[in-house]
Amino acid sequence: MDESVVKHLEQPAKVLKLSEAIMRGLALQREQKMSWCGCAIALAYRGLTGKDFNDVAITPAYPAGYVVERFARNFGYSVRICEKAEAMHNRGKSARQVVDWLEAQGL
Repeated sequence: MDESVVKHLEQPAKVLKLSEAIMRGLALQREQKMSWCGCAIALAYRGLTGKDFNDVAITPAYPAGYVVERFARNFGYSVRICEKAEAMHNRGKSARQVVDWLEAQGL
């Protein structure tokens, strides 16, 4: 994995609910269905850091699940919840629907 991506994934934990981070990211970036830079976790990442994920973040050696897990651990979120949010978005739920589900869970 490109060292610049690793550095960005290893940011200190932020004090935002995952739903808030996704909404901030959505405000900064128009949602793109089925695009890595528009997925739920990439939106949360952008909401927390102001930076975009880019295609270098996923390679055969570092698949999407690895990046989601690393994001969760490094930003202090539940891996299971991040994986669920990502899966919901990848299966066609809008980012807003994912946020609504997270908010209903208090996340």
